Order: sequence, then C-alpha cells, then structure tokens
Amino acid sequence: MGYSNGKFPSSALTSIPGGRLASGAAARSYLAMRYFIGRETGVWLTPTGPNSAYRTYAKQVEYYNNYQNGNGPLAARPGTSNHGLGKACDLPSDQMQAMVRKYGHRFRWGIAGGKLSSDAMSEPWHMTFRGGMTPRATYWFARYKAAKKKK
Repeated sequence: MGYSNGKFPSSALTSIPGGRLASGAAARSYLAMRYFIGRETGVWLTPTGPNSAYRTYAKQVEYYNNYQNGNGPLAARPGTSNHGLGKACDLPSDQMQAMVRKYGHRFRWGIAGGKLSSDAMSEPWHMTFRGGMTPRATYWFARYKAAKKKK
C-alpha cells in the first residue's frame, strides 16, 4: 500500500542506525551498503540527525518555512521530498559522503559527484535511493542479517 509523502506509519519504516527509511528495498539496500562500507573501510554511515533520513510532513513544512525565510538550507516543497518517501538520507561528514560517491552506485544510492546522481545535486551530503536491489546489495544484506543474528 502506498502512503502519502511524510505520512508513513511506523510499520512502513525500518530503523537504521540514526534514523529510519522506508521498509523494503530502500532500507535493505542502505543497510547492505552501510555494512559493506563499514567492513571494507571502517567508515560507518549514519544520518546527520533523526530527521535526516525519513522526514515527516510536519518536519518538511518546518524545514521549508525556514528555507523560505532564509533561516535554513534548501528544502523541497512539503509533500515532494524524497526524505518524506523514506528514500533519501543526509550524511554529516565528507568521509561518509566520499564513501557513497565511491560505492553507492553498487547499491543504487546516488549522491552528487558519484557514479549515480542524487536528486539534489547542489547538496553534497544528500543521497537518494534510485530503486531496486542489486545482486551486490542482496549479498551484503544477507551478510548484515547473519552478523546481526550472531550478536
């Protein structure tokens, strides 16, 4: 069932370290990418803050108003944000962003300057899920799940 942008029930979201994403391919692919990058490079991806992955409609309104008033960075018109669809994430560090530029395309995550682009090319910290699980994402998600089970 489809949900309105920014109005997903908790049952339609998956927790990731530091935030939430839409359940399904977006969350699985992110967790696979995070696990791969963390294991291979020691850099563990995490959103900038709790509203930097999935963003409620109310938060979208707040951020958009701040942007319109000159008190915040660029923000999508409420109801049009990929954050509100649970398929975008902002990263806090240059190091994390560089890892997604290098490896994100393998997991269908795009970022400005990467091999797969983002929907917000003026924001180097913003990455967007471009849909679909790649074989690599499927493999690394299975490894992530197995490692999580061992704990």
